[in-house]
Order: sequence, then structure tokens, then C-alpha cells
Amino acid sequence: MEFSNGGDGVSPDGDFYSSNFVAYTPELKSERCDACKIIARRFDSAFGVADAAIQDPDELSEPKELDANEVSDVVEKVCSKTTFADVTSVFDDTEVDAPGGVGEGRNRLAADGSDLWGSYQERKVKARNTYVGH
Repeated sequence: MEFSNGGDGVSPDGDFYSSNFVAYTPELKSERCDACKIIARRFDSAFGVADAAIQDPDELSEPKELDANEVSDVVEKVCSKTTFADVTSVFDDTEVDAPGGVGEGRNRLAADGSDLWGSYQERKVKARNTYVGH
């Protein structure tokens, strides 16, 4: 099975928090789904940056693989509080009145690169601690 970030696979965007990773969008929108997608994007981006750093762009040989220490460094970097400092618990009621909408709002997670990040920045969804009644 081969995974791609949608780019050329060699040139990282250099931004640890965003990625060209195209994730499957489940029909169920929940905090659990949001958390998995956010974590996956952060790992995809971090491994892409680390992998690109060890490749020789002038070599036409086989791509190099990260060694165990390099993998461990990426995991340690991603699994830190600062990596997820932007994750915000939100209340999403944007689909309540939409045709085929969910009929009620849902607790979700928003983070840089997530599907709700733009809505959160535009204040279309509210941080959960500011939503009255929930």
C-alpha cells in the first residue's frame, strides 16, 4: 500500500502544522474523528519533512529510509503538548438548518489544517466554553 501527500513526495512544505494530506472524510462528524484526522495530518507532515531531509535530490538511486532514531525523534516531536496547542474544542451547529442537516449541533475539534479551522477562524463555530447551554 502506498500513501501520498498529494505533492511530489520530495519537497516538504516545511510547515509542521499543515499538510497536503487528503484524508477520507467520514460521514460521522465527531471529536474522535477530528482527533484522528488532526493527529494523522501532523504525523504525515512531520514524517514528510524528516524523510525529505535525508534524501539526496541529485541521486537517482533508491530513496533512503528513516532509521529507528529518526523515527523516534519524529514521534517525540509530534507527541508533545506544543504540537497540539492550537486544538480547540468547538460546538458546530453550522449544519442544523441546512438541507439534510444533522438537526442539532455537535461537539467537534478544530485545529490548523482541520476541516473546521476556517469556520473557527471566521467565528462560524464557537469555542465550546463560550457556547451558552452546552
